[in-house]
Amino acid sequence: DRNPDEFVDLCGIVTHCSPISTVVIRNSGQERARRNFTIADDSGCSIEMTVWGDTAQHCGIDENRAQFNPVVMIKNARISNYGGKSLTTASTTTLEVDPDDSRAFEVKNWWIQGGQTGAMQALSTGGAGGGGNAPKTVIDVMRMDNNLYLSLNGQAASDVPNARPVNTHTIQRATVAQIFRSGEKPLYYTSCITEIPDGRGGVRKCSKKVEQDISTGTWSCIDGHQNPQCMPRYIINIKLADISGEVLVRAFDDQAQALLGVAAQDMMNGMGEDEIEALVNSTQFKKINVRLRSKKEVYTDEERVNVSMTDFTPITDQNLQQDA
Repeated sequence: DRNPDEFVDLCGIVTHCSPISTVVIRNSGQERARRNFTIADDSGCSIEMTVWGDTAQHCGIDENRAQFNPVVMIKNARISNYGGKSLTTASTTTLEVDPDDSRAFEVKNWWIQGGQTGAMQALSTGGAGGGGNAPKTVIDVMRMDNNLYLSLNGQAASDVPNARPVNTHTIQRATVAQIFRSGEKPLYYTSCITEIPDGRGGVRKCSKKVEQDISTGTWSCIDGHQNPQCMPRYIINIKLADISGEVLVRAFDDQAQALLGVAAQDMMNGMGEDEIEALVNSTQFKKINVRLRSKKEVYTDEERVNVSMTDFTPITDQNLQQDA
């Protein structure tokens, strides 16, 4: 809610860093070094930041270090309205990487405890940044994800040049080609509602899968929490397609609810099989602009790349007419 040219302090996680580049300043003709970051924090938002001059060259963050998502603490960053809303350095801006500070520890814990897999609202539209947020096709996503490697305790696990532990992608005009269902298996799972510490001084829902004891009606999770109720949460598998190909992605609760237009609780409590089938059919073939996050993980001793939806914008008939 701040206005352009105001100054702010920020502590967040570096999720992407572009290579350093040199630009010519139009009004002076001088060359200046520039580097772009994407920064996310526990507000659930991300923003692009442009770092200039000596700070860009000696800030302590480059493409390699950014792969391990360091914490950055910034004071007196200037707000810009370039690319939606973004940040840029000024003469009074200071930047510290992985500082010994309680706020930095809070943000890092949030990231480790689940922030890195959660949905993120992008305050910038990509004009100030580069690389990870540039629009791609499905085939671009698949090619880039071939270079993903496993991140083991923050250490590189690959000798492949330009390899990364996590990729972020933006695809424009993707089609929801298919929402996968397995018979009458629900599109949601039943989750634990017990509140546990979130690592930031607050609490969060356990959210692990629960099973119901039919004799008592109690819902229990693997950690031993027991409750008289549960909370259904979506996990849906989707095939996204564009002119270049198809990719399988997973949408978790917030994004799945926005896509389907129905809360998982409402689906569990009041929708019959025919209604659910009609809802799925009406959602398929929607066109969206979508942001994805790819990460290589191991399941049953097999490496695989998991791609999840972190944000999307529906494309309406009006959008298509304006682009025509």
